[in-house]
Amino acid sequence: MKLALNREVGLSVVFALVAGIWGLLMVMSLKMGVLLGLALAAGFILLRNPSLGWYISLPMLVVVANYIPPYLSAPLIWMTLFGFIGSFWINQWSHYKKVEWSYPALWWGIALWMVWAGICGFLGLNFVNSVKELARYTISFLVLLTYLSWSNTCEQLRRRWYFLLGTITLVALLCIGQFIFQYVTGAWHWNMLGKYPPTTSEMGVFFAAVLPVAFAVHFIDRRIPKWGHYALGVILLFAVYLSESRASFLAAVAGIGTAYFLISPVKRKQTFILCGVLGVATLVMLLWFEPATKDFLLHNVTGRDRLWKAALEAAAQSPITGIGPASWSQWFSSNYLMAEFVMDDLAGNSYVMAPELLRGEAHQLFLTKLAETGWPGFFGLIGLFVLWGRAAWQQFSQLKQRDWMYFATAGSIASMCGLTVLCFFENGPIIGKARGGEVLIVWFIAAIPLMVNRLNAKT
Repeated sequence: MKLALNREVGLSVVFALVAGIWGLLMVMSLKMGVLLGLALAAGFILLRNPSLGWYISLPMLVVVANYIPPYLSAPLIWMTLFGFIGSFWINQWSHYKKVEWSYPALWWGIALWMVWAGICGFLGLNFVNSVKELARYTISFLVLLTYLSWSNTCEQLRRRWYFLLGTITLVALLCIGQFIFQYVTGAWHWNMLGKYPPTTSEMGVFFAAVLPVAFAVHFIDRRIPKWGHYALGVILLFAVYLSESRASFLAAVAGIGTAYFLISPVKRKQTFILCGVLGVATLVMLLWFEPATKDFLLHNVTGRDRLWKAALEAAAQSPITGIGPASWSQWFSSNYLMAEFVMDDLAGNSYVMAPELLRGEAHQLFLTKLAETGWPGFFGLIGLFVLWGRAAWQQFSQLKQRDWMYFATAGSIASMCGLTVLCFFENGPIIGKARGGEVLIVWFIAAIPLMVNRLNAKT
């Protein structure tokens, strides 16, 4: 016991040093780096329970961070995320617990893609920014590995899912409540969650990610009455609407449609026909709509296709190694003038599409990574999606009993399909450009199908 405690303290110091370096690099503040390291060292030693760390970190990342200034929320986000990951792995390694390396092909693919991204960063335009981006990739994949080794029973997984769903529902209710207050008082403003709200794409991801799983699980879960499920669906869908993110709304609809397709095998033909009819009807309606309505529905698409063409130009300039991870802003600003991206809103006012420069992305995950890591990185990223999808479908097809795990797995696959759709219009919450809350939510959902064999073997 004493030996395990010594290892625990030693590992805590190591993790604290790593976290302090992270704080120094990400916040570019020596004071913040030292404070982050000291806080984590204390947290790892005092909070040796990973579950407690997760139950604390998730609400802090998703809710609390939106009510404090950015200079405090940034270290809070990474401190709590590091706290959850660090406390888990310190517990694992200090007691020599087994690490669940499920599906080695997936992890070999991740390792090779990371190595290639590192080479692209070394040869790219901005080495420092590339290192930061690679650190974000590492944390994302480390969270996935943590989730695979964390839950030991289906009941544990179920409890954690409902805690996550409850946290996201709280976010949705706060968003709706604030909207109603502002609407009644006349202080009209959309997408206001707290004093320092996340962007529309970040907030929309919260709701779009959990909706398909909640939809699938409601078919089997009798702990919540039917009216409760319907009310939850309305709340989350309205919150997606308030986020003003059309990509998130499309992801939510695609995810729910995929979930229905997976859990209703008898009605798959009807689902295909229904989706086809809806698609044709949408196209016909777009053709007949007035120009102003079409402009509203397709608003900013013309601006995005310019960015997509720019990403292809960047890939053409450096097709093998790309411009380097997180180097988009530097390349874009040196190749394009701001005046080339002047847009007109529905009222006829002109504005410049500046946020893309600040966020460092081409408004499309795959084209952004094509520009940053070249064609090898592009196909490698697609390969990671294929490997995860193959492993998830393999586990889902083996589930014969239509229990909670069956429906949760179907919802997880559907959610990831919806988020993949979102990645065609945003840089995406799956790889890169992710706040701590998105990382915890998205990878929790992605881990569900990969845990099927292990959890079923223990029941």
